[in-house]
Amino acid sequence: MGNANVAARMAAGYDENEDSIKEKGSTLNTNPSAPQQEKASVWIFNKVVRNTDENKVYTTVEGIKNDKDYGELKKIFGGDIPYDWLQSYLKQQKKIFDIYASTDWDVFKYRGSESFRNFIEDKVKSLGITKIADWSPVDIWLVKDKKKVEDEINQHIGKNGTTGGQTIDQLNDILRQLFKEERVVGISLKKVSGEKAIFEQVNIRIGNERTLRRAKKQYTTSKSETKLKLDLSLKNKGGEIVLGTEDLSITLGAKYKFQIKSNSGSSNFSNLKFEGTIPQSSSARGGKAQVDKVIDLLKSNGLNFQNKYQNYPMNSEQFEKSKNKYASMFEKIKTSCTTNIRTKDDFIFNFQSLFASSERNIHVANSKLMQLDFIYQALTLKPNQKYEEFWTDMFWLSIRKGPKFGPHGKLY
Repeated sequence: MGNANVAARMAAGYDENEDSIKEKGSTLNTNPSAPQQEKASVWIFNKVVRNTDENKVYTTVEGIKNDKDYGELKKIFGGDIPYDWLQSYLKQQKKIFDIYASTDWDVFKYRGSESFRNFIEDKVKSLGITKIADWSPVDIWLVKDKKKVEDEINQHIGKNGTTGGQTIDQLNDILRQLFKEERVVGISLKKVSGEKAIFEQVNIRIGNERTLRRAKKQYTTSKSETKLKLDLSLKNKGGEIVLGTEDLSITLGAKYKFQIKSNSGSSNFSNLKFEGTIPQSSSARGGKAQVDKVIDLLKSNGLNFQNKYQNYPMNSEQFEKSKNKYASMFEKIKTSCTTNIRTKDDFIFNFQSLFASSERNIHVANSKLMQLDFIYQALTLKPNQKYEEFWTDMFWLSIRKGPKFGPHGKLY
């Protein structure tokens, strides 16, 4: 951080320390909840997007802080706002203004009986989707003439539920057309960590199978550029022996990354979660892939991976009975995957050490064996094209891309 920038921030009322910048004498909310983050974006968008006057767009963090209603934003955020979050909101509102500035947008509402978000989520649930996040990652809905839009959707889907066999595919088609007409825009928000905010349209131009194949090709990474890392080495951390990392990471070229790890960290035994990330933006996670969809994808590729921690060793005795099976898996994946160990004996010794130590290490060892099994099976996919398409499909599940998922824009 340059000295000039530090001086400017301190002059604007910030104290400088190595972790964050805060207002003098204030309490900084460094860990805002998802609703706090999203409601703050709603506040920012309501301030600048419902107009076409560039002079009303914030150009600096200080501009946000000097707004007469800044106290409302702090109340929404649950405390004073760290400088990095203010920068994120600054970049968010600039990008959305550049694309969608219009006096025709309705006032944005986060939730409530009169909000479009509640309307569309009720509609989705009426079509058999019980978990909204499995359908769409949208956090904020921009709508023009909300009453008219809702009437149009009700005509096709039914006011009080489904009519005549309507499906989620039809609702997706309707929302896709409304998105193209810039009458309804669903936005998935991620903290902006890059120099500028990026807005990516997802599931807007879904066509026939040929169009889908062409779209997927943009995401496909060659097998030679797909890097796998399953760190099985031991290290000393505060006097305790632990594994190098707790996850399995798959890097798909320079653009995309996948992380597979325990759903509860090291605090307990749990099944795996599958999460995509965009490496260019450290804060922009694609989201967790729906586990049942992942299992369906595995089955469609002839893989029999079971995402059940109970099926894997949970203590030293169970590991001893199956150690040769897992050591054989290690031998078969070690040339295709960075493990940071070299031999079968290293593998067995490390897991014996983990299962003989703390409860935390036992949970991690159990999860790592699940990850080993997963990557062992994935590497059996032949030819290379099938293997590459598998990871493309995994990433699509993570970012909710495809005809079964809702159209939206990803702002990160």
